[in-house]
Amino acid sequence: MNGTFNYYSAEHDSIVVNITGDTAAMIGKSRGVAAVYGGGKNKWRLQGDFTLRKENGNWKLTSSRASTY
Repeated sequence: MNGTFNYYSAEHDSIVVNITGDTAAMIGKSRGVAAVYGGGKNKWRLQGDFTLRKENGNWKLTSSRASTY
């Protein structure tokens, strides 16, 4: 709402999930169009790295990191 991040579209290139027991890792790669910090619309290649842990039957996010690729 304040113009920090305005996302217009996204296409997902890949989502890879690896589960080992009660832990999981996911890496997702997407190409999006966004305006960041008041700038104009640009194309961005974004990667999200996530780790999760299963507690009492529910998956909980334990870490996340975003970067470009």
